[in-house]
Amino acid sequence: MKKEMSLLKLQPLRKKNSIFLKATKNLNNQKGSTLVMVLIFASILSILGVALLSASITNMKLKLADQKMKKSFYTAEAGIEEAHARIEKQVKDAIDYADKIIEKNLKDKNDYSDYTNDDGSVDQTKLKNKMKTWFKSAYISFLNNESIDPDNEIFKNFTKTDEGYEDYEYAELRDKLQSNTNNYQLGNVITIAKVVKFGENQNTYDLYIESNSNNDVNKKVSKKFSIKIPEYNEISDENIDQSYYRPYYIGRDTEYLYNLKDIVGDATFKDNAVTSLGNIIVEDSAQVRIGKAGESNGNVYAKGEAINTGIIVKTGTLEVNGKIASKNDIYTAGANSHIKINGDVYCSTFKISENASNSSLLVGNGENQNFRVFTKDDLELNGKTSSIEINGSYYGFSSGTESADKKTTHDESSAIVINTEDIGDGSRLKITGTGINTPDLKPGIIIGGTAYLELSPKRYQTGESVSIHGNYLGYTKNILNKRTFDIDAANGKKYEFTFDNSNFGSYDYNGKVHIDLVDSYMKNGAKEKLQAKDKGLILSELNKESPKPFDILTGWGDNKNAIELSNILYTTGAYITKDEIKTDKLAFFDNYTSMIQYLKDEYSKNTNAPDISNDKSIDKQNNNEICYVDNSSTSIALVGSVDEGQTTPAASKTYRFPNSEKEVKGIIITAGDVYISGEITFRGIIATKGDVIFTGPKQKNIYLDSSVEIEKFEESVGIYKDVNTYRKYSDLIETSSWDHK
Repeated sequence: MKKEMSLLKLQPLRKKNSIFLKATKNLNNQKGSTLVMVLIFASILSILGVALLSASITNMKLKLADQKMKKSFYTAEAGIEEAHARIEKQVKDAIDYADKIIEKNLKDKNDYSDYTNDDGSVDQTKLKNKMKTWFKSAYISFLNNESIDPDNEIFKNFTKTDEGYEDYEYAELRDKLQSNTNNYQLGNVITIAKVVKFGENQNTYDLYIESNSNNDVNKKVSKKFSIKIPEYNEISDENIDQSYYRPYYIGRDTEYLYNLKDIVGDATFKDNAVTSLGNIIVEDSAQVRIGKAGESNGNVYAKGEAINTGIIVKTGTLEVNGKIASKNDIYTAGANSHIKINGDVYCSTFKISENASNSSLLVGNGENQNFRVFTKDDLELNGKTSSIEINGSYYGFSSGTESADKKTTHDESSAIVINTEDIGDGSRLKITGTGINTPDLKPGIIIGGTAYLELSPKRYQTGESVSIHGNYLGYTKNILNKRTFDIDAANGKKYEFTFDNSNFGSYDYNGKVHIDLVDSYMKNGAKEKLQAKDKGLILSELNKESPKPFDILTGWGDNKNAIELSNILYTTGAYITKDEIKTDKLAFFDNYTSMIQYLKDEYSKNTNAPDISNDKSIDKQNNNEICYVDNSSTSIALVGSVDEGQTTPAASKTYRFPNSEKEVKGIIITAGDVYISGEITFRGIIATKGDVIFTGPKQKNIYLDSSVEIEKFEESVGIYKDVNTYRKYSDLIETSSWDHK
């Protein structure tokens, strides 16, 4: 019964849960499940994408921040590099400044005894040590900013351009470095945090530099720079680049200076202020003084090429305080031309030419009468209103005897010839015959030859050692024909001369005037050649006659002392002094033969042409200094201060020295012509194979100075090898204490 009852209870229960059963049935149905899954996965992917995007943005921001930080760091580091470059430039400027100080000190210094030897030559070790001292002191002063005047002359032409920067003078660049410097292009600020200058216990110049990036992310880099003092010219090995300094005078293995003694050496022209193997010419009213009066440092030599060449004053004045010598002639060639000499004279002919009116030759003066004049040929006075005065001795040593081929050597017959017609009435001649007596040479006057007349078919030798215009009439047929002379000469000898028509030769003057002149005389019925001394004796006898057969002293005028010769030692023919014709010195000098040989040797020694050849090639000018040494024929001109509009000589090279108040120091040795124009004072030496021409009316002074020294301009080494970089100075800059924040 209970079992039956239990079954009845269960049936109703199933009926009550039919809804649940129905729901279970629906759940087991899978229709629409795909859509649900899609939605779920889409949601998941969206969440993941948003997360990844957020991570990428964050990473990008981190990278940008890192870039800014690095950029700031490198910008700050660039400032340090910029400062380094500027410091290198500053070191270079300090070295250049020190070099300029050396140059200035050497130029301004008058006393060189502290670095010269006893013989006056440069002691290079002493000079080098002195220059080291100057260099170090100037280098330190510049960097320490002590006593630097940017307007000082030594700063001229020292503006340098740094690529990418504006031009700075030294002081401006120094101020630029030693102050805050903003570089807006790079975006940094460079600051000198601390400076420790050179001092007694400080051997380096220390700069503590900071560079800030000055942008969104601020970075700072700092470094210490220690500038050292370079050793001046410490390196001598030319294989090593010693370009971080520029020695102004000292080269790698060269001399400090151009020294006249070094260049000239033992050359035979080293004692001459001016030497020319051509001519020395004064023109255009030039006023020339060679050598200082009383110092005898103006020796002059000109070889010349032929007759009427040598030393020529066309117009103007040539004053020589020293020896003057020419293988050929020394003479005035034009009106108002003058030669003044305080020294011995050696030449072929010493003369005032026919065209040189109002001119003069003056040797010595009243105070100094010890100079000597040596001539191989004549002493001539040809120009009107002109004068020759020799305060000293005159030695015309050539006798004019016939050569082996019987041709008369008239250009080697020393005579005193006066062709001007106004002697005694405007023109005059005076020789004092004074001097110092030596074992080889007595003071006085020797006239070894006689005058010649320029006639055809040959020249005619007269009997006059001193000849004036018109005396030739005493040898004519009109005066001597059919005459006999009995002459008691001063030496005790008796001479007898008889003439007839057969004793005269036929001559022509300029092809227009015919004249018969005596050639021989009759002796024991035979012809004898008439010697120069014989003609002089006859001329003297004619002058004694009263009335005179002709006016033997034509144009003498009122001045009877117009020809004044004192202390005559010897003459080959008659001579004239104080309106008298005399023959008392015909070959009477006891030691004449030995003295003539001495005179010839002395003349030859002083007139032989020196050798000017050289193998150097130097062409440098710096301010008022010049060194030109070359063996080429290039013509050069030295031009001092000139008047406006004055013509400059047409030379291949022209060197200008416009400041007439400053001396020009120089060495000129060349094969070309040398022109000297304008107002100029030149100290040193001039030697050329060509001509030396003084031109222009202003004063020109030439002084020999055997100790002259000139800077070795071309031996400047260093920055000029590479002007675009200063990295070569890095060895002088030590860095340390690098840091960044």
